Parts: sequence; C-alpha cells; structure tokens
Amino acid sequence: MKQIVSAILFWLSFIPFAIGNGMFRELVLLPRLGVYALPVSGVFFIVYIFAVTFVFLPRLTLRSRWHAVGIGLLWVGLTITFECVFGWFMGQSMLTLLKQYDITTGNLWAFIVLAMGVAPWLVWVCTSHAAPPCAGSTH
Repeated sequence: MKQIVSAILFWLSFIPFAIGNGMFRELVLLPRLGVYALPVSGVFFIVYIFAVTFVFLPRLTLRSRWHAVGIGLLWVGLTITFECVFGWFMGQSMLTLLKQYDITTGNLWAFIVLAMGVAPWLVWVCTSHAAPPCAGSTH
C-alpha cells in the first residue's frame, strides 16, 4: 500500500511540470517556433518523465516487472482521469480532449501518456539485477 501511495505522490509531481511546460510553450516556444512549439514541448515532457522516473522509481524497490507495469497502468489511468476531469471543469468537450491524441497535428500527448505507462517498466528493466532472459544460452 505504501508503494502505491508513493507512486501516486510521484505522479502528482508531473502536474506542476505539465503546467510549467505549457506556459513555457505558450510564452517562449510558440513565438519562436510557431507550429513546432507543440511537438518540442511534448518532447520536453517525455524526456522529463523518463529522467525523473529513472531517478525516483528505483527507490520504490520494484519487486517484479509486473509491479512496474502496474505502476505504469496506474499512472496512465490517473493521467487520463485527471485530463478528463480538468477538461470538464474547463468546459472542454470530449471531442476536444480526444483531438489531443491526434499526432498528425503535432500534439505528442498520446506519446506522453505512453511514456508514463512505459517508463516504470523501462526503469525496472534497466535497473533489475536479474540475469537477461538469454543468459547462459549457447545460441
């Protein structure tokens, strides 16, 4: 239970960065990069997700790859729920929210959500001291 609470608290740290990243995109990147501001901002967020996850998540002592996958699914669920609730409070339609997943517009939101889901598993793979699956193979 403590690890779930820690994972949720860790996920909460993404919110201030997302807000700051959005402000940086609108105030700095958009005037300078125009249509490229949105994907650049998305890349910043994805890099942040992986960097912070690699620093923090090993402290949770992940027990297995399935534990890491569970945390990733939790983060995806929290992210989508937060996005829908926040969007509802801001008066956005579900269609407007769904348009954020259209990568052809330059919006990398779908990849950001994917990064949140994959990052815990990737950290587990990279920090696990278990032998690789093919260790000892003569092939």
